[in-house]
Amino acid sequence: MHPTRLIFIFLILAISTNCTFASNGNSKTSLNSLLPPDAQGVKETKQAMWTQLSFTVNRDYPKYAFEEDQVNQWIKAGWNKCSTSSDWLNFPDYSKNQAKRTYQRSLYLVKNNELIILNGSYQSNEITSTNPDSTMQYGLIRWSNMTKEEKKLLCPTSK
Repeated sequence: MHPTRLIFIFLILAISTNCTFASNGNSKTSLNSLLPPDAQGVKETKQAMWTQLSFTVNRDYPKYAFEEDQVNQWIKAGWNKCSTSSDWLNFPDYSKNQAKRTYQRSLYLVKNNELIILNGSYQSNEITSTNPDSTMQYGLIRWSNMTKEEKKLLCPTSK
């Protein structure tokens, strides 16, 4: 067999194997399993390097949009839970014309070179508020690949 033909066959096999893995084993395809059952207005956004699901849920503060059972299923499947804090952070938000206070909680799931960010946030129209003024929680699930250096910074204890 001619070497060029052999290289071509090898290339086709490599591409088809990689496509099969991406369609069956990629975490992006199962992000919906992290969505709360009562999620509303789910919107999927895809970019070259990441996929994101955004949604809203009604929750009394400080209840988190993501259920422990859902997160634990991912941990049982080999994902490491990395988080800077399990507490809600709050900060003034001047990103729009009107100043608001944002209450936010994030959780990171890491496996190999993949990262999933689970983010829940509330807003208050009063910047000096001590609690959100609504039960509307904005949720976000974002999947992306990351480098080893990014992984060390984000989740130094993961393998």
